[in-house]
Amino acid sequence: MVKLLVEGKSDLRFLEDLIEVRLDKNKATDFEITEVGGWNNLEKNTPTIKRLNDEGHSVKIIFDADDDYQERRAYIEKFKANNNLNFDIFLLPDNSLSGDLETLLECIANDKHRRVLDCFQQYEDCLKKYEKTYALPIRKSKIYAYVDAFPKTNEQKKELKKENFFYKDSEIWNLDSEALRPLVDFLNRGITPSQP
Repeated sequence: MVKLLVEGKSDLRFLEDLIEVRLDKNKATDFEITEVGGWNNLEKNTPTIKRLNDEGHSVKIIFDADDDYQERRAYIEKFKANNNLNFDIFLLPDNSLSGDLETLLECIANDKHRRVLDCFQQYEDCLKKYEKTYALPIRKSKIYAYVDAFPKTNEQKKELKKENFFYKDSEIWNLDSEALRPLVDFLNRGITPSQP
């Protein structure tokens, strides 16, 4: 069993859907995803990671690189060594650049509807003119606005408020995008499918 530790609910929902769509069906059942609240909660999760290591589970951590990929990776590697833990690390968006889940999501938005993101960018550019008066929206707001722009049933509107961004909907997202290759390769690495 592979234990994936992720930052939050958005990451959990995204990875559940990505694993279901992109991984071999036998491999997809080998994952259990847990949200830990972010890289700054690693210390609190040390006992859990140690227990998972002792039980023989493969542990993979998928966090945002945020503003400095190198700094975040160095911090997590040092934490891992100092606590004698065994886990693999992937930093979103692509395990080499600074950014986060939302950075990756912008890359996999359906090209047919990229204009929605362009409209939001124009809104951000306009706000920048008044930066002393207004704060720029967080990147998650951009993704929410993108998904919210698509027609939805009342039930889907409720789901959106629970951070369900409908990742399996190919009209909204391209889960076959090459931008996902590094993450899919990371998920596949070292996984042996369960025997039926």
